[in-house]
Amino acid sequence: MKQHKQNHLLCFLLPCLLLSVPFCSEARFVVEKNSLSVTSPESIKGTHDSAIGNFGIPQYGGSMAGTVIYPVLRNINECKEKKACQCPECSCKNTWGSYECSCSGDLLYIRDHDTCISKTGSQVKSAWTAVWLIVLSLGLAAGGAYLVYKHRLRQYMDSEIRAIMAQYMPLDNQPEVPNHVNDERA
Repeated sequence: MKQHKQNHLLCFLLPCLLLSVPFCSEARFVVEKNSLSVTSPESIKGTHDSAIGNFGIPQYGGSMAGTVIYPVLRNINECKEKKACQCPECSCKNTWGSYECSCSGDLLYIRDHDTCISKTGSQVKSAWTAVWLIVLSLGLAAGGAYLVYKHRLRQYMDSEIRAIMAQYMPLDNQPEVPNHVNDERA
């Protein structure tokens, strides 16, 4: 029975031990010296060494001892430097490494465009109102133009009918109208 428990324990511990071996291995890697050129902001402008050392690679003269140097990091106040949150309705709050922008009233901040937009859609309603007013105005203008056209066409037709009738029945109060139809046939 005791042997049986040991076999179960060994069956349980052996996979755990095998799975943990890769995590206990020694790592060797190279970190080469790189220069990082910073052009903005003014507070960290210049050339900085980003990392140096050969960690554990004997052919490169490395040992397990080495130094990694990072440039000095400073927080940039985007709010103070006016780099973000510039719309009239925006209020800016500086955070470490970033900023938070919020909008007044019932507005929503869009970070990609640095602007505030309405959450409700009253601007959409006013845009549709403007579209309908334009369509209505165009419709009224077209209707008015049609009425003017019909009135002028009626006047023209009336004058043509009078001219034709005057050829066959001269009226007392109008001078004789020349016959253009007969002139063309002659």
